[in-house]
Amino acid sequence: MFIGHCFSRESKPTRYEEDNCRPQNRSSNRYKGEADHYTFINNLTKEIRQERFDRIDKLRRTNGHDNIFFYNEQAEKYRKLVKILTEELGINKWW
Repeated sequence: MFIGHCFSRESKPTRYEEDNCRPQNRSSNRYKGEADHYTFINNLTKEIRQERFDRIDKLRRTNGHDNIFFYNEQAEKYRKLVKILTEELGINKWW
């Protein structure tokens, strides 16, 4: 099982967006099964709904910056998410 990205990871603003990726088998991967990409888009849109799909589509059209600020911002986003999840699940030390 692989992770398939709806919009290429080269698009910095959508690179780490959870709505931009879903589990995918090797034969359906974007570069190996380009014909399946439209099916992937349709299924993703049904799953996350049009509003969320439009948000990531809009993000991919913006310029992303490949610099330390971008990666620090992404890291902080996931640190907060991990903190929230560990508190919700009552996990004291997850590491």
